[in-house]
Amino acid sequence: MAQLAVFCAVIGMCLAARGAVPWRVLCGGALGIWLCASAAFAVNCWVERHIDARMRRTAWRPSARGELGSAQILAFATLTGALGAGLLYALTNPLTLWLTLATFLGYAVVYTVLLKPATPQNIVIGGAVGAMPPALGWAAVTGTVPVQAWILVLIIFVWTPPHFWALALARRDDYARSGWPMLPLTHGEKFTRLHILLYSWILFGAALLPYAAHMSGGVYLVVALALGALFIVYAWRLWRQYSDARAHRLFRYSIVYLTLLFAALLVDHDARLFSKPAFQNIDLSGNSSFARDFALPDTQGRLRTLADFKGKVVVLLFGYTHCPDVCPTTLAELAQVSKRLGSDAQHVQVVFVTVDPSRDTPEALERYVKAFGPNFSALRAADPAALRKVTRDFRVHYAKNPGAQSGEYEMEHTAASYVFDPRGRLRLYVLYGQRPESWLHDLRLLLKEKIST
Repeated sequence: MAQLAVFCAVIGMCLAARGAVPWRVLCGGALGIWLCASAAFAVNCWVERHIDARMRRTAWRPSARGELGSAQILAFATLTGALGAGLLYALTNPLTLWLTLATFLGYAVVYTVLLKPATPQNIVIGGAVGAMPPALGWAAVTGTVPVQAWILVLIIFVWTPPHFWALALARRDDYARSGWPMLPLTHGEKFTRLHILLYSWILFGAALLPYAAHMSGGVYLVVALALGALFIVYAWRLWRQYSDARAHRLFRYSIVYLTLLFAALLVDHDARLFSKPAFQNIDLSGNSSFARDFALPDTQGRLRTLADFKGKVVVLLFGYTHCPDVCPTTLAELAQVSKRLGSDAQHVQVVFVTVDPSRDTPEALERYVKAFGPNFSALRAADPAALRKVTRDFRVHYAKNPGAQSGEYEMEHTAASYVFDPRGRLRLYVLYGQRPESWLHDLRLLLKEKIST
């Protein structure tokens, strides 16, 4: 199971990346997650060693045979867990570390010690812990766990009950010797078979969510439909007429199902990613460490955030109205690009944030930006603290420099623009001085994404 967990985590990494996963993150994340998973399984074997000795399925384990003592098992778990945690902290990020440690505690303590011996729903509730690897992989790459990662978690969460219940049916005599309240023992074989069939239908729907959420394309959809239909056929046959052989077949197929489903996600993702034309400006797709959002008043005093421009490509730049070169040049180029976009320009919003609120009054800002076009707007921080926060969030430098005359000054500021796609995700960093053709090329690509979604 540790191998399957690492496989799902690696798939999460690959889906989170807008290209190749950095080797440092891929190797460090996969190895760290594998070591922590091994530590959790070692604790599981130590806690259940006496029960494992009574079951044919687990009696071969060294912990059950008494070949390894408690001190050895716990030392192994401590060493592998600490090493895995260290790798995750050093080579990925703190979020991945803490999520992995929470998963470790969830499996080794909450599931193994508390849930498994207490309720026949142990597999359902504990499945939330076993479903976490894709989220761990996603977090290792981006430092966040967005809804796309939770969709992958949901698929494994729904897959877990029919997977383990099929095994529990086939090994019900073995589980009876364990004393655990497994569903076939507490509610009967017929009840368990029915729930396997019901969960197979739920799994069928859950597996279509990546396509519905635009995480995948037609290749994945076809594979998910075929794999899901076959899962239902296996479950239906088991429900209609039980045999241990059919339960074993469903259990083995469930492993093949999950492996092929996630592999199809990866193949589809890579096929769509590398078939897309490349941006000409700096691609920040997948980044979530900065420039996430803003909350500033516009020239009418209304608080604006990225959500107000949802459905549009947003070009955000910082500057000031007295700027002698960078700001008017960039805005003029964007005005030219807007004209060349024609009717598509209505789906592009240029947002100008002043770094000089002392001179840039709301009225002055409104006149300034509207001179470039109707799809240009301006934002002005209400106080210096708000300006410092937004510039820090966007890693924008600004400073006041003395002018030629006494009492005059100029503003020094970062000369670049941020571009967000229609779903509010940061996609591009455009340096000052780019040709209008470069702007036009990249904006059209983002507008095509809007049409396709």
